Amino acid sequence: AAAGAVKFTVVSNCDWTVESNAPWCEVTPSGSGNGEITATYSANTGLSQRTANITISADGVSQQVVTVIQAGAAAILEVSPASHDVSAEAGAVKFTVVSNCNWTAQSDAPWCEVTPSGSGNGEITATYSENTGLTQRTANITISADGVNKQVVTVIQAGAAAILGASPVSHD
Repeated sequence: AAAGAVKFTVVSNCDWTVESNAPWCEVTPSGSGNGEITATYSANTGLSQRTANITISADGVSQQVVTVIQAGAAAILEVSPASHDVSAEAGAVKFTVVSNCNWTAQSDAPWCEVTPSGSGNGEITATYSENTGLTQRTANITISADGVNKQVVTVIQAGAAAILGASPVSHD
């Protein structure tokens, strides 16, 4: 999938021209007699392989077609940061997704809702409710995409501060 170049050998006794049908694959425009065609191709950031047909033409002979078949990029899925520590109050935090594919996100905690899906680079917003309990709680957010390992990030929410009060202060 990386950028590069390949060469094709031309055997001919006449002038010839070369044309690629793909903008990502540039070729030597012409030559005369025996020679070489250099096909220079850009990186394929897509997941699917792609093909460029290169047509060599000369007067009085049939066209010749050669191809450059470029592999698709490997699937990428990276999510950061690994966790967010948040206060007991309700709120929202964002996680950054670096990817070249479609992905889905799911929280394992009902108190923490997340952006359900995305495509390519993006963000996941995790919206969490107030924690009225005294103990901290954790939501694990699993991000999945075909062809890559799942990523798990967490929201760690502090427990509420302990309170104690009585009223009225006295009775007469």
